[in-house]
Amino acid sequence: MKNNLQKQLLEICTEKEVLVAMDATPLKKGFRRLNAIYLLMKGVPKQIVHSSTNKSRKTFYTWIRRFLEYGIDGLINKPRPGRPRILQLIDTKNRLIELLDEPNRGKESYYTAIKIHAYLKEEFQIEFSYRTLLRYIHEEDYNLRIPRRIPNGGDEKLRKAFKIRLEKISKDDSNEIWFEDESGFEGDPRPRKKWTKRGKKSKLTYEGLHIRQNILGAICPKTGELTSIIFDYCDTDSFQALIDAIAEKTKKRSKDKKIILVLDNVSWHKTKSLNWHHISPLYLPPYSPDFNPIERLWLRIKADFFSNFISKNPEELINRITQAITYYCNNPEKIISLCRIG
Repeated sequence: MKNNLQKQLLEICTEKEVLVAMDATPLKKGFRRLNAIYLLMKGVPKQIVHSSTNKSRKTFYTWIRRFLEYGIDGLINKPRPGRPRILQLIDTKNRLIELLDEPNRGKESYYTAIKIHAYLKEEFQIEFSYRTLLRYIHEEDYNLRIPRRIPNGGDEKLRKAFKIRLEKISKDDSNEIWFEDESGFEGDPRPRKKWTKRGKKSKLTYEGLHIRQNILGAICPKTGELTSIIFDYCDTDSFQALIDAIAEKTKKRSKDKKIILVLDNVSWHKTKSLNWHHISPLYLPPYSPDFNPIERLWLRIKADFFSNFISKNPEELINRITQAITYYCNNPEKIISLCRIG
């Protein structure tokens, strides 16, 4: 037989609703309070429920009173405003972004997060933790990345004009843009960072045979298609073979679209004897590899498939390259994500 308190509690909501709220509450406090109410709903004597909460009699009865007045919401903690975030101060925020974008505006030519932390504490005479700084940097969408090296000497006017032209071409649905480039892969690639237990030395053997293979490739960032050929060296003949492969792949689409191949200015890209089929070449400005998204694909392949990988003969190296290329041919969405134009 239900007691009076049990009846009053069940008039507010059902046992099932309390169980759902217990699972959903993000804080332990809310769970403990609702659990006490649930036990009372099940008919457990108040004295036993009170002793299980390990709280004072006053606190326990406050829970019951708040539930009877406000229901489940009365026992769940609402978010409380804390003190203003110390790095939200306009001057501090602006100075932080300045140091991230242009380190030479501070005392250093290069800033690590530790240096920025010390600099801001000294300049604004405020105390905040290093972890607070890192959290705020990430919230502002800054990530620690190794800058990509590009050759010096590019004509900025030519680069700007090419970028505008490329954007215009890419927005025109009547165009299909491909990007071509060559890359070399070695049997003894450069060692890369790996997780190593403190106190132990990380070692990597090498053959010293100077095995190397070149790959010519072209991608279509919009469709994620990849065409590539492995050669011992790059010249007009090997490049012609790649053009033929791209032309064959785009032959049907060329009736409705203009096929454009973006490439750099090496000599074999401009040989007069080349047969371009239905493909229109578009040459990059000098010293502008950063405008060619296939460069990012080469870097990703070397990081994912050639980190600490050693090949003892040319066949092993070719098999590894083939494995990497096959992976991206079977996963065009990876290329679309990695090689976006712009």
